[in-house]
Amino acid sequence: MLQLVMSENSTPIFKVCTTAELRAERQELLERMRPFNLEQMHRLYDADLLSVEESEMLDNYRSLAWLIDGEIL
Repeated sequence: MLQLVMSENSTPIFKVCTTAELRAERQELLERMRPFNLEQMHRLYDADLLSVEESEMLDNYRSLAWLIDGEIL
């Protein structure tokens, strides 16, 4: 699978990743979301109570879920 990586000069670079690497990245995002679980993060997002960083984590998680499982969250 391809993953978009932004370099220092903001030029998009695509990097080939295995599904295992994407799953590991998704798991890392879940760990960073603690003490909240995914459902709680969605509720906080819907209530506009997440910081910019937390919103980006949730967006990245959603993107990875779509890439790995075709799941739209």
